[in-house]
Amino acid sequence: MTSKFLRLSLVTAVVVGLAVALPVRWHRPPDLPDMSDLPGTLRDQPATPRRISDTGDFDRGMAESIRPLTRSYLWPYHLHGSIGPSCAVADWNAGRPLVWSGTQNPHMLRDDLAVLAELPPDAIEVRRQVRPSSANRAMSSA
Repeated sequence: MTSKFLRLSLVTAVVVGLAVALPVRWHRPPDLPDMSDLPGTLRDQPATPRRISDTGDFDRGMAESIRPLTRSYLWPYHLHGSIGPSCAVADWNAGRPLVWSGTQNPHMLRDDLAVLAELPPDAIEVRRQVRPSSANRAMSSA
């Protein structure tokens, strides 16, 4: 056996041991809403109204209209989410953590990790990796 294989075996054993020791509690996700009426389903989801303009007198304008029209508009939605499982790997690296992650915001991840590890942000290096998302799939195939 090579020393590289032995080191890999030792690392694997340590990682498996740590994973087994982690307390894990699984929770069932909530049921998905009925998508047969997509506009209605989207309207029923929690949302924060965002007023674009407060100028003018809407009620007066509608009352004075020759032909008022009632319409309903639905803001287009976009899920900026992962299309597959993702993970991060970190090496404590003698107190100067090195993290490989598929994050879209490595600078924000570094700042959050600095708070959690009680380290200055410049002591942490985050290396962004291609992750399972449509954006990265497009980037990696370009």
